[in-house]
Amino acid sequence: QMDAKKIIEKAKLVAVISGSIGFEAILRKKPVITMGNAPFNILPPTMVRHVPDLSLLSEEINDLLRHSEHDEMALYAYVMSIMDAGIPINFYSGLLEREGAYRGINATDHPESRSRDIKRLAQYVWDFD
Repeated sequence: QMDAKKIIEKAKLVAVISGSIGFEAILRKKPVITMGNAPFNILPPTMVRHVPDLSLLSEEINDLLRHSEHDEMALYAYVMSIMDAGIPINFYSGLLEREGAYRGINATDHPESRSRDIKRLAQYVWDFD
């Protein structure tokens, strides 16, 4: 198993369906192609290119490689909007009970944290409308 950080560092471009590796690449100033609905698709097309039609993939990759430009202000605004509108929960390894997201931390290690996160998420969803 290779470390994603090492792969991203050597890549000229990162292609994902919709995963967090794409966001890690954006943070490392690498252009990203997404083929699915990623929350960061909202970033400028000089940073992230959403390509749902795979017949256009080669063309879009070539174009993004030629015209990629990191927009620090757009990234900052995106991250700040998430922080402003989001809630602090351990979604991946806590609520979904998947290991490895935080190097071995999972819901069974901290059941009280999972319960707290479920309550936070429920309150956020309930207050959303």
